[in-house]
Amino acid sequence: MTAHAAAVQNPVLGLRPAGDRAVLVELRTLGAVLALTSKLAAAQHAGDLEVVDVVAAATTVLIVAASPDAVARAAAYVRALQLEDAERAPGRLVHIETVYDGADLEEAARLTGLSPEALVAAHSGAVWDAAFGGFAPGFAYLTHDAAPSVPRRTSPRTVVPAGSVALAGAYSAVYPGESPGGWQLIGHTDAVMWDLSREDPALVAPGDRVQFLPVRESASLAAPAPGAAPVKCGVEHGAHAPHRAQATISAGGEATARAEAGLVVVRPGLQTTVQDAGRPGRAALGVSPAGALDRGALRRANRMAGNAPDAAGLEVLLGGLELRAERDQVLAVTGARVPLRITGPGTAQEHGPSTPEHDPSQGRDAPLDAAFALLAGETLTVGPPARGLRTYLAVRGGLEVDRVLGSASTDTLSGIGPAPLAAGDALAVAPTRGAHVVGLPEVPRRSRIPPPPPSCAC
Repeated sequence: MTAHAAAVQNPVLGLRPAGDRAVLVELRTLGAVLALTSKLAAAQHAGDLEVVDVVAAATTVLIVAASPDAVARAAAYVRALQLEDAERAPGRLVHIETVYDGADLEEAARLTGLSPEALVAAHSGAVWDAAFGGFAPGFAYLTHDAAPSVPRRTSPRTVVPAGSVALAGAYSAVYPGESPGGWQLIGHTDAVMWDLSREDPALVAPGDRVQFLPVRESASLAAPAPGAAPVKCGVEHGAHAPHRAQATISAGGEATARAEAGLVVVRPGLQTTVQDAGRPGRAALGVSPAGALDRGALRRANRMAGNAPDAAGLEVLLGGLELRAERDQVLAVTGARVPLRITGPGTAQEHGPSTPEHDPSQGRDAPLDAAFALLAGETLTVGPPARGLRTYLAVRGGLEVDRVLGSASTDTLSGIGPAPLAAGDALAVAPTRGAHVVGLPEVPRRSRIPPPPPSCAC
């Protein structure tokens, strides 16, 4: 057998472990990537694989599994595949009406050796495959076998408008929101590529097919159900802005409609966000898992506060958070080693954070890794960490925050979930549910980072 024949028969170049629950599959061609993702999707749907995420790129596929055993089974499944015989199931066909008036249309035509009219005809006459997701939710890399190669701009734009239809390399794409970009802009569409109010937020998902329809005026889109013929439909304008869950974190300390404000942010510190277990399974759409960086610490805090493990809490970066209780609360704080100080209604510090050196009569210390009470009118100050970076705070009942794509987590990269906390925000605390009880104090896991050496007075 020749080396060429072997390469055709085995498009998998290798498998590399990525941590203990993921494997990176390296492939020879984009066609092999599409074939593998199709096979993995079918196996996942049939329940043959416990796969959390399948993230494709130009020549790689990252498989994230639920456990080390599950990722081992996924790797064995890939090794046993005959990808050269794999037939990809045809995805949905999405029609996107496009006005070809892009600022780079003439330059892109020149770079391909075509007239602008011929480039438009070639772009709209092809059926493009959505190969993989991009840098933002709703951004899909589209390709087809005869796609012309168009170099990126030598000077990227700082702002590309939402809905811009663009070319770069052998790919086409539609920008789902306003962002920087270096692709060649050939047109625009009013199609909303990412809308959290839809059951499937992404208009185009990996595996789908896309055809651009040239129009002269306003553009609309058609996203048919699988197997259905495409039907044109109108689109609401102004839906490109990132969705933020604001229903239960209100500015200025106002109570929310669903739950009373239990805590008010006096100072948010450097960055304090709402986090839970995250929203895994959507990385292929450009949505990161988010969630607590130290999930074990958040679970411990919830356990000690008497919550379910997946209850929403706060992730505090480098301390500096001050919270005032509007009603009596039970809290638990874990993670980085920080001082915790509670001051009474008349002793909250207004010109600087509280410190353990203040007169004990002006407040009391609170324990780490144990449940404690914060009474109505009292203020808790989370000081700077002596060790570690992130502190996790749970409140009995959990924070009452809208869930977006199944999670209350703040995702600053994707622009999903509640915004980072700001001074004056009112945090609604959910009522206690179920039979959870406040837990006993816990000793955190020993850090793998050795403690600093003792100081020497030599």
